[in-house]
Amino acid sequence: MASMEEPRATPVANSPTANDQRKQRLVGLDVFRGITMAVMLVVDANGDAHPSIDHALWDGIHLADFVMPFFLLISGLSASISLKVQSGSSALQTFRRVMFRAFRLFVVGLAVQGSIFESTLRGSTLNFDLTSFRIMGILQRIAIVFVVVAAVELFVPKVGIREGVHESLVEARSQLMDVWVQSILKWAVVLAFFTLGAVLTYIVKPPSDWPGCAPEADLYPRSDHAFLKFMACTSVGWMDNSILGVNHVYLAGNNIGPQEQPNFGFDPEVAVTTMSAVLTMFFGLHM
Repeated sequence: MASMEEPRATPVANSPTANDQRKQRLVGLDVFRGITMAVMLVVDANGDAHPSIDHALWDGIHLADFVMPFFLLISGLSASISLKVQSGSSALQTFRRVMFRAFRLFVVGLAVQGSIFESTLRGSTLNFDLTSFRIMGILQRIAIVFVVVAAVELFVPKVGIREGVHESLVEARSQLMDVWVQSILKWAVVLAFFTLGAVLTYIVKPPSDWPGCAPEADLYPRSDHAFLKFMACTSVGWMDNSILGVNHVYLAGNNIGPQEQPNFGFDPEVAVTTMSAVLTMFFGLHM
């Protein structure tokens, strides 16, 4: 028997209903993301052959050094959508969703960059060793910074602009400036993170007996000598080891001999350098 139910109307391709159902994309953001991915592939594939585009060892800036800030900026631009508190929801519920997304991103980072998988000629093998796997990485840093930026954006209050106070100044100020002024407390918190990171990087010094500060001739392994020379004797490396331990950082060495176990190390994505990354993502959020 034929159904007596009226057939449902199929949305026309260009009708408002069809457009509403179609997922909207920010074309400019997608282009920016694609350019950043292309730059990352170029420097990863050619950085060893062309040091001028590879990461600067410590001082200076090369092409590869733009990739991580660009990813943070892109994450901030995307967060301007995901951090909107929807009708019927609350800031706490939104933050819980952020925590879940950040947790998933952190776990993916552990799988990709935590030495859980080893690639060999026979394929990828699982090698999950809790005593030596790398904890931090690019995705892990983005996840942590996303949580910090979300907390600042959702829970640090805005500053109200009272009408009638300095009316001439208020009238002369643009609407865009009002938005930035209202977020002055948020910016103060973010700049505090950035300032603390800068102080820990450039002012705080590691202890005099820190193994990474041994003479250059005593730094091993020799294959990583250039990195150890610039990065070992820094407060960043010293605090990385204090937080994670020498067996869980990106680069490890020793000052005893070529066959000895590492007693110091360095990781470019741990606490100190992550503090300054908060500013980059937050700037993207408010662009």
